[in-house]
Amino acid sequence: MGWYEFDENEVVSCKCGWSGPASAGGIEFFGECFSYECPECGRTLAVFSYPLIEETKRKAAEGNEKAQGELQAALGRESFMERAKASELERPDQLPDLDGDEIVIEWDFEDREKQGGDCWTVLRHNGREIWREVAYYEGGSRYHAVTTILIERYGTRLAGFPATEASRLYLYGDDWRSDPVGEVSGRIERNRKTGTE
Repeated sequence: MGWYEFDENEVVSCKCGWSGPASAGGIEFFGECFSYECPECGRTLAVFSYPLIEETKRKAAEGNEKAQGELQAALGRESFMERAKASELERPDQLPDLDGDEIVIEWDFEDREKQGGDCWTVLRHNGREIWREVAYYEGGSRYHAVTTILIERYGTRLAGFPATEASRLYLYGDDWRSDPVGEVSGRIERNRKTGTE
């Protein structure tokens, strides 16, 4: 059963004996899915993948009320993704030449959501901005992708790519289990020693 066929108010039963609408339980969000949990014992009652934007648009056009209620948010997400993709650093030659044998570039953050704008990831070298792109929440995979481009551009001269304190909430998000900063530091260190990362 898909998200748009699921009725959160339908009565469900748990093995512990609890019975009631799924919406009475807790909701747990994960990177790829979310789940409803029993309010008594915490057992998972239902798991769903996040609906794709195209699925929401299609279901809304078919008259699904839940999809119609979520359509504006889906269109907003689609617009955000288009802006984010258009702003991304894609190639090493988009970055400036930098002097020195030990280049440190900071992964920084600017919050403009309160003014109705996007949040930004800003790359800085010695306090000077060298690139900016729209920030992704839980942007660990983007941090790794940018690391690859920095290594391609600066080679073994890249000595560090720390995340500023301001950037860490958006970089880690709700997932503190992974440590992209530690992983990237290891990649950069190995590259400086061997030139093969």
